Amino acid sequence: MKTIKKISCAIIVFALALTMCLGLASCGKKRGGTLLATYKGGEVYSSELLEWQSYFFYENIDDILSQSDMNAALNARNDQTTKFYVQMKAFRKLLEDKGILKLTEKGIKEYAKELKATFEEEYKGVKAGVGGYDFWKSVYHVSDDFINSYAEYELVSAQTEKYVMGNYGVTDEMIKEYWELHAVDYLDVPSYVFDIILVTVDETKMADADEWARAKAKAESYIKRINAGESFDAVKEDAIKNSTSEKIAKAYSHTEKVSKADCSHFTDLESVIEDINKTRDEFAEKNKVNFVENADPNGDKKEWALWYDYCNLINEATIKHTMPTLEIGQTNSEPIKAIMGYQIVKLVEITDDAAFIDPFKNEEVYNEIYNIIYADRWASGGGVAVDEFIADLEADYEIEIKYSYYEQYEKAKS
Repeated sequence: MKTIKKISCAIIVFALALTMCLGLASCGKKRGGTLLATYKGGEVYSSELLEWQSYFFYENIDDILSQSDMNAALNARNDQTTKFYVQMKAFRKLLEDKGILKLTEKGIKEYAKELKATFEEEYKGVKAGVGGYDFWKSVYHVSDDFINSYAEYELVSAQTEKYVMGNYGVTDEMIKEYWELHAVDYLDVPSYVFDIILVTVDETKMADADEWARAKAKAESYIKRINAGESFDAVKEDAIKNSTSEKIAKAYSHTEKVSKADCSHFTDLESVIEDINKTRDEFAEKNKVNFVENADPNGDKKEWALWYDYCNLINEATIKHTMPTLEIGQTNSEPIKAIMGYQIVKLVEITDDAAFIDPFKNEEVYNEIYNIIYADRWASGGGVAVDEFIADLEADYEIEIKYSYYEQYEKAKS
């Protein structure tokens, strides 16, 4: 019953708004109804937006119907639709003026056919008798003509991120400014730099003790080869090539570093492991989960999560305990257990001086800062760069809203 009332209410609200819109379309002073907005090189009339208003009404129906004054919410949404549409038209003109995009009626109609086919497949069999593209139209209460305008919007909006971030994107000056404000986050402290070979266990046998024993024996054989004079890199290449998963072995056989200060806390490894075991047991008891070494990732999720965290903690402690015991170029004597197999580590470098990492000399740091700023400026289409772009678009293309549905509604009420 509530659903029926909600739908009925929606129809009544939209019918009232549609009556107003049709009135505007028929009684305006110019062909096409009331002039809603202008931009350099074009005008937008109410008749152009009837189906867009329907589309956005049904797209936002829950929000509109949740408002205490639904008609006010609907008229405010119609104003947003006007703004959206005139900005889209102005952006199309900007792209065409700059030679970035050239749209023809033929091209729009051809893309509309592609969209029809997409909707036909996407909504196939959704509702008996009204599936496919017809179902999509029924959801938004639009006619077959609307797909052309929707295709135009899709073609124009596809250029948005590329254009905006190409013209309002991340600059080196922004990266420099960000780095100066967050330099402490990019401090390279005295560290141990080490290289890793991961000898993988079979992903399908991670709960099998024999598989872990096989991987450990293989790692021990690699250590013997290195100690006998074979190069670490040659052994790494062989280990990756003959691993149970070349992809995993390659991804986790890389160079890492740990700070010397951190390593100083792991001198007494036995004591550290005792503390880790105590924390593990307390957690297991509190959360009523069994600790299972080499837990099955496809088995009990709690058991796997506990094993995963425990294994990583032991691995980290062992690495940080081992680093100060090695000379540069030396490899650890015993394989170190990790979540996906056994590790062999070689100390590559010891850095003694703290220094700030210059993003313009370190690609990894540059990319990290770039991505942070990019995310802020783009923010899924609603970031700072978009605001700057729209402000310039409205000024350069002289966008002016001539009519407000909401203002007229408020006047009518008073």
